[in-house]
Amino acid sequence: MRLASRTPHRALAPYIERIWYACDDMAPERRERRLPTGTVQLLVNLADDQLSWFDEQGRHSAAGAGFAAALPRAMDIDVAEQRAVLGVSFRPGGAAAFVGDPTLDAPVVDLGAVWPRAADLRDRLLRAPDPLETLETFLLDATRDALPLQPYVGPAARALASGRRVADVADMLGTTTGSLHRRFRGAVGLAPKQYARVARLQRLLGSLVHGDSHDWSGLAATHGWYDQSHLVHDFADLTGMTPSAYRPRHSAWSNHVDPPA
Repeated sequence: MRLASRTPHRALAPYIERIWYACDDMAPERRERRLPTGTVQLLVNLADDQLSWFDEQGRHSAAGAGFAAALPRAMDIDVAEQRAVLGVSFRPGGAAAFVGDPTLDAPVVDLGAVWPRAADLRDRLLRAPDPLETLETFLLDATRDALPLQPYVGPAARALASGRRVADVADMLGTTTGSLHRRFRGAVGLAPKQYARVARLQRLLGSLVHGDSHDWSGLAATHGWYDQSHLVHDFADLTGMTPSAYRPRHSAWSNHVDPPA
């Protein structure tokens, strides 16, 4: 697997965390589970003109350029189909500056349906000698028409990601929990409590040393679960697997795992 990531241009930094490319020419015919990150993403599949995922009802597909919602739980994808993907990971509230409310009816939707100016983006990238550079240039052009960033979103997301309670964050911002819920969800695509749960999972994953045994009881206390049982239950609800079954596919991509057999 080849992985490349670049820090976006400073004009894009308020909206975008990173622009990346993942390529695996030898990807097998199988599923991969992607764990929730709380991040909205723009995805362009350069290998196939579709983006497919699986749920209890079976297989679903969107166009090869898609807008991926911030999800509260894991999602399985087709690895072989998505063997060469360009992506944009937005900061909390960053996607809303380009497309408005990023809450979607499906995990992935056609990019052109939510962002008409990007309807031909995949064709442009396929023709480009440097797709990463072309994608960044497209995004820079799009900032001219971007909506203002909501000033409360960044502080709220950082506070929630650090483990602060939703009520405490609302007090910090001088608002009610109901108002915070509506405004945050409309900018980020997840309710504050959902975002906080996913952020806590990400804090846990970031603290794990792969290959070592883990003190799950101690980790539960460190990251804000009541006890080990609460951690295990929450982990399973978010990822569809137990903590002991967690094995990332690549050391640099802690949110990509094989689904349980």
